[in-house]
Amino acid sequence: EYIMIEIHSGEITRNFQIFKPHFSRGNSHKFKALYDNKDFFLQVPKSSVFLVNQPFKNLYTMTIRFSNISSNSQVSDFIKQISYIDRNLNNNSKKLWDTIDDNQISKQWTDSINFNKDKSCAYMTFNINKSLVSIFDHNKNQRDVDYIVKDSECLSIIHLKNIWLSLIHISEPTRQE
Repeated sequence: EYIMIEIHSGEITRNFQIFKPHFSRGNSHKFKALYDNKDFFLQVPKSSVFLVNQPFKNLYTMTIRFSNISSNSQVSDFIKQISYIDRNLNNNSKKLWDTIDDNQISKQWTDSINFNKDKSCAYMTFNINKSLVSIFDHNKNQRDVDYIVKDSECLSIIHLKNIWLSLIHISEPTRQE
């Protein structure tokens, strides 16, 4: 069965929604994310694979690199959109933290985009579930996740379905007398 999805283009406005966690287990909480009350798909501009790791059997982490940010308007626009989502998380963080009701956590979101020292390159890391991702080569032939190798170029579509929060508990320093 073929399912048509709508890929977001243009500015991300205040229609980006984050809801209280609908899944909590141990130190992990999953917040539902929607845009205009629909699943949120976003086209990623051409980037290169910087790093691929497989920490668990079906879970991979992949870091992509965007080069020449200042001379590529697609990349700079994409980074602005992702930065908007980060700001939205930070601006609503008190309300989101209150849904977790844990006072002993480090209350800080990690930005989605990181930069090198001179800000000429940006990096973004994804978690990839091998059973949920679709990967294609340049001839549109479906491939396995092992097809992704460092320094290859990629075009991606992000499905931002949930925002995961893993808590880091802070322990009080002990006093010695």
